[in-house]
Amino acid sequence: MKKSKKQTKFEYVMKEFKEGKLKSSSGRKVTSRAQAIAINTRRGSGNWIVGDPYSVAIFESMAAFTIAPVPGNVNTAAVGISRIGSLDGRLSVYRDTFQTSNQFIVGYKGPSEYDTGVIYLPYIQLLASRATFENSFHPTIGLMSRYGIHDHLFGSKNYYQKVSLTNLPA
Repeated sequence: MKKSKKQTKFEYVMKEFKEGKLKSSSGRKVTSRAQAIAINTRRGSGNWIVGDPYSVAIFESMAAFTIAPVPGNVNTAAVGISRIGSLDGRLSVYRDTFQTSNQFIVGYKGPSEYDTGVIYLPYIQLLASRATFENSFHPTIGLMSRYGIHDHLFGSKNYYQKVSLTNLPA
């Protein structure tokens, strides 16, 4: 039985993955998406990646991946989003342990806090308010923060590119 072109490519990529020499499709996808951000924004190419644990494991097996140093006093079993290294020294790679789909996002963050797709605008950092409960007269303190989240003037979609990975082994 003759193998399809798609199946042959998949077997080739998985062979590279198992040998720790992944050079083909995932690396090209990242590079093309990072350059698409540069073309769309005219600011710079993508400089970070956030992915689920499985897609990040694929990046870790690439020859161009460098592991981020971790101080000895830090809990290495981090949950949530944690920086795990860089790809080619240009893209910081972050692992999101709560993400379950086989996908990753390539994004751009410039030198200032306004050079990104989504901007966090705090009005009041933290406001403490004293109050007393009516029924028990217990004193309490309420904490409040006022902020706004806004898209970039030229559109946040220009600063981010999503890549879905398909046909991965279970």
